[in-house]
Amino acid sequence: MEKGKDPDGGDMRTKHKKEVKLKRLHSGAGGDPIKSSSSKTTNSQQQRDRSESPGKVRTLKTQEPLISTSGSLKPEPEEDDFTSNSAGVKRKRIKDELLEETPIRKSRSKKHSNDGDSEGSQNKKAKRQTKKAVKKEEGEHPVSKKVKRTKEEIEEARQLKMKKKEEEEQNRWRWWEEKKYEDGVKWMSLEHNGPYFPPEYQPLPDDVSFYYNGKKVKLSLAAEEVALFFAQMLDHEYTTKQVFRENFFKDWRKEMTAEERSLIQHLEKCDFGELHNLHKAKVEARKNMSKEEKQALKEANQKITDEYGYCLLDRHKERIGNFKIEPPGLFRGRGEHPKQGMLKKRVQPEDVIINCSKDSRIPVPPAGHRWKEVRHDNTVTWLASWTENVQGSIKYIMLNANSKLKGEKDWEKYEVARKLKSCVDDIRDQYLRDLKSKEMVTRQRAVALYFIDKLALRAGNEKEEGETADTVGCCSLRVEHITLHDQLDGNECVVEFDFL
Repeated sequence: MEKGKDPDGGDMRTKHKKEVKLKRLHSGAGGDPIKSSSSKTTNSQQQRDRSESPGKVRTLKTQEPLISTSGSLKPEPEEDDFTSNSAGVKRKRIKDELLEETPIRKSRSKKHSNDGDSEGSQNKKAKRQTKKAVKKEEGEHPVSKKVKRTKEEIEEARQLKMKKKEEEEQNRWRWWEEKKYEDGVKWMSLEHNGPYFPPEYQPLPDDVSFYYNGKKVKLSLAAEEVALFFAQMLDHEYTTKQVFRENFFKDWRKEMTAEERSLIQHLEKCDFGELHNLHKAKVEARKNMSKEEKQALKEANQKITDEYGYCLLDRHKERIGNFKIEPPGLFRGRGEHPKQGMLKKRVQPEDVIINCSKDSRIPVPPAGHRWKEVRHDNTVTWLASWTENVQGSIKYIMLNANSKLKGEKDWEKYEVARKLKSCVDDIRDQYLRDLKSKEMVTRQRAVALYFIDKLALRAGNEKEEGETADTVGCCSLRVEHITLHDQLDGNECVVEFDFL
């Protein structure tokens, strides 16, 4: 037998090498020596992966070799033992990798939570700093609180108020203590600045037009102003009344040019829509004015009042009641007035009569105008007057109700009422007896006195029919204004009044 050969004919040296190799592989399957080297390799690879892409954990693929290529041993796939053992090692290695991933994820989630805590702490810190800043600002600018005054301060303020009131009382014109003028004289000196005239008409903007029969018509300024008066009242019931429409159209045509009168023949074909919308827009703009705009308007009105709202009466400053002349417009009247819808024309300085004292400064009329007349009549109480065109009545500018001239008239009325107090019972007894008089005139007077006493009716004046509103008083009541009822609402002998 040759040395080194197996009796069965195999090479013993080769067989020994295979046994040694298998033995080493079996010991590697146990995992002690090989596991340590492979785990080191895996850990170093994971550290490289973490450094390359932080925040991600790379998992090992099953196709990668489980043993480092730097090792001296390599698996041999043709042997069954190696294949089964290597598969077992592979499953264990994957399990180990999963076990190693878990603490990494926990640590990373913990890191995120720590980051969130740090952000929350930073937010809280910022809020605390903000609160400190606010408190500091509040400390620099403390909220003003009403300081409770002492008794001495309250008494001092009360004394000051009483002193101021006494001074005002001393400066008040005590005209009732002065001697009255004789022969109907109302004043000795009167000086004022005349009435305040409304501003001139401003033409319509270019984007607002009047239409007749569907066609745009450019009106003259006078006709355009009157058309705007009607457009402003389209929301009112007046513009639906036939009398109002007829009177308006008649006066409107008087303000038109000859060409406009030949074109505009019917009010029904007129379109005032854009003019009406312009008026509504102006009303809304006035309602929505800012506080600054309202204050500016108030200051402008106050300047007008300071200039035209006061006069000097016997060297004393007195307030004027109605110092503004009424602006032009359409007459409305009371009730079913026959002249409703007529044009109230613009009052010019040439229509106004000024009344003042001879030694006073005569009011200056607006530029380019002059007064109708300047009088020096100290037997009347008005400062200016003019005649309005609709009813032909005279309008006056008078002093305020608190003035001397108004106070004297009221004083006279109160003196009459004082005298009436002592004899009113006798008058009532008299008209009750006169109700049974045989004379018709006496009974009529008794009934009139009864109505005035019990119902507080005005006396009433006679009026021209068709010229004014059908307003009546006690002495101008007609049969159609009174209805007699034997019973009404559970009451007997009831008189029903129905009048304007």
